[in-house]
Amino acid sequence: MIMFLSFYLCFGKRRNEMLKSGNDSRKVLQYYNKEFLDKSMYVFLSLALISYSLWCVDPIILDRIGNNLLIWSVPLVVIIFLRYSLNVEGNSHGDPIDVVTKDRELLLFVASYIVYMFLVIYVL
Repeated sequence: MIMFLSFYLCFGKRRNEMLKSGNDSRKVLQYYNKEFLDKSMYVFLSLALISYSLWCVDPIILDRIGNNLLIWSVPLVVIIFLRYSLNVEGNSHGDPIDVVTKDRELLLFVASYIVYMFLVIYVL
């Protein structure tokens, strides 16, 4: 899941770098086009979401945690991914740190996810 998410973030950053500064910033950008980067972003985003969902229902993980409440974090992760994608495709440079820290709602969703996961793993 982490690898797929990393590729998604990388393609998003390259996409916006190419759109903002053209092929001048990196030579490798001349081999990309916007459509390829868009499709690649969403392939890896889908793979990340699928692998996260499978992790949430993995019997070994559920046995370690002692409950089956992880699956309810999937809608929150989908919202986080969608909000991030909205920002990346908007007027941002694609840098993941800038995208997350400049959107209060996205920060609220991420904080909610962290609190939920803490509760599910350590409290409930």
